[in-house]
Amino acid sequence: MQTLLDANREFSDEWLDAHPEAPDEQDPFYIDLDDEVIELVEDAPEHSPVTLELGEAISALWKDEGVQATFDERANFQLMDTCAYYFDNIDRIAAQGFQPTRDDVYRCRVRTTGIVETTFELEGNGFKMFDVGGQRNERKKWIHCFEGVTVVLFIAAISEYDQVLWEDEAINRMKEALELFEDTINSTWFRDTGFILFLNKKDLFEEKIKKTPLSVCDEFHGFPGPDGDYDAAVSYIREVFNSRNRTGNE
Repeated sequence: MQTLLDANREFSDEWLDAHPEAPDEQDPFYIDLDDEVIELVEDAPEHSPVTLELGEAISALWKDEGVQATFDERANFQLMDTCAYYFDNIDRIAAQGFQPTRDDVYRCRVRTTGIVETTFELEGNGFKMFDVGGQRNERKKWIHCFEGVTVVLFIAAISEYDQVLWEDEAINRMKEALELFEDTINSTWFRDTGFILFLNKKDLFEEKIKKTPLSVCDEFHGFPGPDGDYDAAVSYIREVFNSRNRTGNE
């Protein structure tokens, strides 16, 4: 919520600068709540427990039209994908005796840094999995995992077609994913390695595609439509990824 409030202030200032004669109430980003509510959230220490009082403040802000207008502009600033889920459930989360559900845990995001190695057994077969961070500053560490790889699982968040990188806000996330996919699948390191493309975050994509056309991403300007059609959009994205595969292998 603190990220939303920071973005809200920036958007509101820009709107008011462009409309100097307009009263504050006409500002689409105007928050119609007492300053005490806003300050309670802004002043909350990072990782502080969500008390009942803090939960009520977050809930009030999340229902405010100015905050919702800011949320609608989330492609223009960095915001966690799953925050809407937690804000929708903030009353339950802030309640005394709260116990997280499976969905609560599933929707948590922890950024992968370094290389995380996991060993497990399935149907009598031993597996060793390496999870590597996808951010640019993490990729130089990948070389230590390349030798002896049986399968590469490349995960791409299709819901991020209208978003920019955390580390470079001039670069579209899907463009970066496509270029990274192309470099990886065609690398000599993986000439004899199985490759699996996993298109992730389809639930977020299904909601977003109804409002934001796929063509906002330069890589998808050729999308024939129809706009808002989930199946057609997913099929096209898959085709674009497959077009980057020059190995001759399906």
